[in-house]
Amino acid sequence: AMKDKEVAFASISHELKTPCHGINGLVDQVLRSPHCPTSVRNTLGVVKSCAMRLCSLVNDILDASTLQHSSLVLRRERCDLRSLASHVVDLLQPLLRNDVQLVNDIGQLPLIECDGNRVVQ
Repeated sequence: AMKDKEVAFASISHELKTPCHGINGLVDQVLRSPHCPTSVRNTLGVVKSCAMRLCSLVNDILDASTLQHSSLVLRRERCDLRSLASHVVDLLQPLLRNDVQLVNDIGQLPLIECDGNRVVQ
């Protein structure tokens, strides 16, 4: 039963990741165009961030499966916490009501060693 579950997770993961990568590729192609207006570039930047986040969520679902087997791997790297927080603010900005402002008020900090994707999560 566990093997069937793992196969199902892998299949679902592939089916969900493929459109995410397609969206990212198409967005990149439009962004490379010199005729792309700034407002469209900004919107596409949000689309790309959301598609990348969706791919990350799919990976998180797979990670949840590996946690059951105690085999989750953390990718340790040197990270800038302020940059990670700015990324989260950018991802959440389109979801905010007009009367709500989200601000990254993290000052300059030394680099930390962590799994940046997990911190953004």
